[in-house]
Amino acid sequence: MPQIPDEARAYLDALQKRRQAALDDAARLDAQIEGFCAALKLLGEPEQPDGLAQPHTETATRRPGRPVGSPNRRPRRSLPQLIERELAFSGVAMSTSQIAKAIDSQLRGTRAALQRLEQRGRVARGERDLWELLPLAQKQVR
Repeated sequence: MPQIPDEARAYLDALQKRRQAALDDAARLDAQIEGFCAALKLLGEPEQPDGLAQPHTETATRRPGRPVGSPNRRPRRSLPQLIERELAFSGVAMSTSQIAKAIDSQLRGTRAALQRLEQRGRVARGERDLWELLPLAQKQVR
């Protein structure tokens, strides 16, 4: 087995120290994420909000060259939940386009989510194509 020169050994040691420091940083970040998720849970939010997955363990990519946590993409949101909240807090019936604008979503996705909510009995389409949150759903949202 060939001898490793002193410079190469020193470089390898430096790399191993940097790797250990990165692992320590990742552990600290994991603890911060865990604490933040616990705080959100106390506020009634989901335990693991979109986009707060363990960053150092994710290896999948959405597109080649774009990591999962890419700053160019917004995390996936629950449109039905956003729609229910918007209707509950506004307290008035809204059109599909008004809802889409209020939750910053595309009209097509908002329309599909409203139809699914209607099938589940959470919202109803009233006169002039305005959507309202049904009373039972209102109690659960608040």
